[in-house]
Amino acid sequence: GTLYTALYAFPLNLKGLILIPVLTKTMDVSVYGAFVIAQTIISLLTGISNFGLESSLSRFLPTRKGTPEGAKLFYSIFWISVAMNLGVFLLFLGFAEKIGLALGISTTTAILVGGIIASSSIFGMAVEYFRAAEKFGLFLLIVGGRTYLEIAVIAFVAISTRSLDAIFSSLFILAFIFAFVTTVWVSAKMGKPQAPSFHVGPYLKYSLPIIPSTLSDWVINLSSRFLIGLLLGSAAVGLFNPPYALGSMIIFVPTIFVAMLPPLIARLHDTGDLTIFDEIIRYTLKYFLMIAIPVLFGSLILSKPLITILSNEKIANEGYYLTPIVVFGTIFYGCARILLHVLQTKLKTHLIAKAWFVAAVVNAFLNILLLKMFGMVVAAISAAIAFVVAFAMIKKFTDEVHSLSFRGIAITKMCLASASMGVLLTVVLETTSQNVF
Repeated sequence: GTLYTALYAFPLNLKGLILIPVLTKTMDVSVYGAFVIAQTIISLLTGISNFGLESSLSRFLPTRKGTPEGAKLFYSIFWISVAMNLGVFLLFLGFAEKIGLALGISTTTAILVGGIIASSSIFGMAVEYFRAAEKFGLFLLIVGGRTYLEIAVIAFVAISTRSLDAIFSSLFILAFIFAFVTTVWVSAKMGKPQAPSFHVGPYLKYSLPIIPSTLSDWVINLSSRFLIGLLLGSAAVGLFNPPYALGSMIIFVPTIFVAMLPPLIARLHDTGDLTIFDEIIRYTLKYFLMIAIPVLFGSLILSKPLITILSNEKIANEGYYLTPIVVFGTIFYGCARILLHVLQTKLKTHLIAKAWFVAAVVNAFLNILLLKMFGMVVAAISAAIAFVVAFAMIKKFTDEVHSLSFRGIAITKMCLASASMGVLLTVVLETTSQNVF
């Protein structure tokens, strides 16, 4: 279980970090910045073009799997996904030139981005069946395998051609193949495809609040790159992304656990096993903090040499101070992501939307007001503040609908132990006067 989940979570969350050495050493920083912006748009629209209905599968299918009602639920949601993503692709096709100009990419790449979004969203809806049916091994294998292939394809094409058009052409072909094969596979398991039912009100009521949540999450996590590109230029995005990616890498830790969390805790909740329900949430938070807090103290000392290895000395010198700020914010982001599963299970997704909306407004306000004057550090600080706000609100809402005990999560002890480690590491580095790498 945990090993397979780690193999899935590692590339999914660290893909950008893994590719930094390849892309920053083979591309001009402005071209790399354009690549990051295009990937940001893909990440945003892939997350919302399905109306958030993947979450409805994970919430409602576990108790209906293997039944006619389960098949009806799946196909109704799947056909909505197909229709919505066809519309997304047609929009990109019709406005490709304007989109390309806005993102700093070619018209061809803009069309390919639309195709990747549509294919990835349909793939995401199809593969969600395996998670909702609690076939976690297949889910992890398919999603993780696609991500590993994406990393390999991007690296190979970037080194071979140094062309954004070639990179996104390859990504579109890969996304389309996975969408087609997975859809056929799931259809074979679900039985003959059914005509869509339009009685999907309860599922939309559950999932629609997740769209503003996803948008707000994007505003905090990814829009900083878009705003930096808009206000400071694509080269600044290239300088900002490596330290930010390094600082946010710890998010893969909660992903190891939450990949299987939604259907599992939904079943435990619906069957009344709330003791195990609480223990799973509590231990997930504990294990995340046991790793994240030491990373925070380590980043204060090691961010510059690590960024130098990942990219180059120029990026390290201009952005190393961003990494600890990002790690600090990501700790609160990770805790919020774990706790919000309680609200999802309780069908309180509107509260999640409220928390992320407030946090996104705070982040956007600070960026728009201060980014031009003070530069990239504003993007990192505003994101950290927004994550603290989101966590505080989600924790408050969680306590109101289902109070959780956090006994056994000794945060003070973790901080003291991590600080001691940081002091020891600093002394070792100063006394040896050597590059430990």
